[in-house]
Amino acid sequence: MDHLQRVRQEFSRQADAFAASAAITDEQLTARLVDAIRPAADQSILDVACGPGIVTAALARHARHVFECYGAHRDAG
Repeated sequence: MDHLQRVRQEFSRQADAFAASAAITDEQLTARLVDAIRPAADQSILDVACGPGIVTAALARHARHVFECYGAHRDAG
C-alpha cells in the first residue's frame, strides 16, 4: 500500500468518529471560534483542513465567500 492509499484509508476509518465528536459538534465552541475570527460581510475566508465543514458553514453565514480546502493532491509524476 502506498502512502496516498494509507492516508485515504486512515481518513476514511476515522471520519465518522471525528465528525460526531463533541469538539466538532459543540455549537457553543463553533460560535466562540466564529466570534474570535470576527468575519466581515465583505471578506473572503479560506478554511484549510475543514473536516466535515461545520466551521465553514458557520463562517459562511457572516462572510461574502468561504472556501474550503480539505485535502491536497500532488501529482506523483
